[in-house]
Amino acid sequence: MANFKVHARVLDLLGSEQIADMPTAVSELFKNAYDAYADNVSLELFRHNQHAILWDDGVGMSLDDVENRWLVVGTPSKKLSPPTVREGYESRPVMGEKGIGRLAVSTLGDTLLLISKKNCRQPDCFTALFFSWKIVRNHKLMLGEFEVPVLPFSSLDDFTADIFGMLVDEFRRQLDVTFERGKWEGYEDLLAQIRSEVDSFDPDLTLFHRTGAFTGESGTAFYLGNMTDEVQCLTKLKDRFDTTDKNVYDQTVLLLSNFSISRIVSSDVAPTLKSIDAFFTDVRIWDEKLVAPSSIFEDKVLFQPDDFEKYDHYFDIHFDKDGRYSGEAFRYGEHLGLPKPEQQPVIRGLKCGPFDFRFWYWQGEPKNTLLDNDSRFRINEKLMYSGGIMIYRDGLRVLPYGIPENDWLNIE
Repeated sequence: MANFKVHARVLDLLGSEQIADMPTAVSELFKNAYDAYADNVSLELFRHNQHAILWDDGVGMSLDDVENRWLVVGTPSKKLSPPTVREGYESRPVMGEKGIGRLAVSTLGDTLLLISKKNCRQPDCFTALFFSWKIVRNHKLMLGEFEVPVLPFSSLDDFTADIFGMLVDEFRRQLDVTFERGKWEGYEDLLAQIRSEVDSFDPDLTLFHRTGAFTGESGTAFYLGNMTDEVQCLTKLKDRFDTTDKNVYDQTVLLLSNFSISRIVSSDVAPTLKSIDAFFTDVRIWDEKLVAPSSIFEDKVLFQPDDFEKYDHYFDIHFDKDGRYSGEAFRYGEHLGLPKPEQQPVIRGLKCGPFDFRFWYWQGEPKNTLLDNDSRFRINEKLMYSGGIMIYRDGLRVLPYGIPENDWLNIE
């Protein structure tokens, strides 16, 4: 008899090597926050120490959750045991189903301090974990041979340098134990690098209070050090951007600005998405003075709900489970008649189920549009940056549909 043995590098293969880029990684973590019934999730980037915090105000995790769910790769827990519907919330469809979305955090920074708070009656409602993702680059190390340090504690004020030191000391001890077993032979340089980064990692715990993390009854925060190059690009001053930095910045804004449909469609247009409307996502940059953060979405020309009040052509169509459609279509203000659903053929076996399709179209030439010059200039500027057909599943965006390089319907 024999068992499968899993190398630690599988975390690298399932994480950073499977996730296309940093914006995709952040979107995966945003989905996990949505599954945790969060109202807010934000990636906070700090210029003064090159650290980052990704936090949400969802239901949080207990010590048992961290050990038996978060640390279990590929766990089907969300599917077999979906999160209990948070009191006062409508049930949310599960977005993260594969159990590997949490590994996306490895693409943001190599050094991780995870803190989670669960609203429970036990004294120790907080849980902390410390880890360096670089150990998974040791191809000799088996996944079960390295014990990840996890500690419960009672309050954020109690999480002092002493408790953090206990986590780091245990991590160092695990490095020593695996070294003595010969697991770092041939990886001595990597081990030295990990030790150096762990020794120099000095998280500023006061930043939790600045960001808004843990102001509610529960939530989770990932404090990240040794940020990856893509993340560091976002923290640079605009006048110091090179071509690569600007591309990373623009791509991040493009993919994440419309992550939730509530950013571009009001509840009046989509009244069935009330639970989505409460889900707010952001990426913010803090300057050296830590006075006030700036959202990376603030200075970009993005579509807003009032932009859709003027158009040349507009379709608002609902397709049922059999592929029959109903709704409204306008061409230059003229209402176009659509055949009644009962007059249309039935398409059996439509795998995607019922869905809505909303399409706004503005003519590019001044002589062909109903828009005045100011409106046309504003819309054209936004179309150049974020035009396209985006797909939303239960109100959250499915990537990469809608980016300029993905004209999947050949509209252009």
